[in-house]
Amino acid sequence: PARRNCLQRDAAMSALLPRLLGADFARLPQAVRCVHGGDHTQAFSGRANVARGASPAAMLLGRLARLPPTGEVALAIEFVRADGGETWVRHFATHRMTSRLWESAGVLHEQLGAARFAFALHVENGELHWRLLAVRGLGVPLPVAWFAATRSRVFDDDGRYGFDVQAALPGAGSIVRYRGWLDVG
Repeated sequence: PARRNCLQRDAAMSALLPRLLGADFARLPQAVRCVHGGDHTQAFSGRANVARGASPAAMLLGRLARLPPTGEVALAIEFVRADGGETWVRHFATHRMTSRLWESAGVLHEQLGAARFAFALHVENGELHWRLLAVRGLGVPLPVAWFAATRSRVFDDDGRYGFDVQAALPGAGSIVRYRGWLDVG
């Protein structure tokens, strides 16, 4: 019943991502619309494969952003929607990673530990892509060119919500890559 209710209801256009994407939200697969289209708190579970960078700079940045450790783990995530924004509480096994997301002037902002990101969202070939526009670390603006290898996308994974997030920096190499799926049923 949860799957039927989730996938058959209309997206709440007041929710954060539908509001940012407008009509493009309807071009996304059902599993993605299910996760991001709710106007209330929702929880999902699945699996994630996390690979953290091993360079000293990658380890430091990973700690500052409170990134999960390397491993293939159970994932539980709760999307708490309030005041026009969202709090994402991710549990990679026993590691908790929380971020706050909100919209300003048509741009998606995310606060993750000591890092703040700004993203433009776009739908391409049925996938939702997050294009990095700006980064701040400890409140200091950082050159976005440093983050050219940062990628994030969500997609349909055989009826599940699939995700692939990767961040890398010149000189530090890979900071993190985590990918996996959430069951929307």
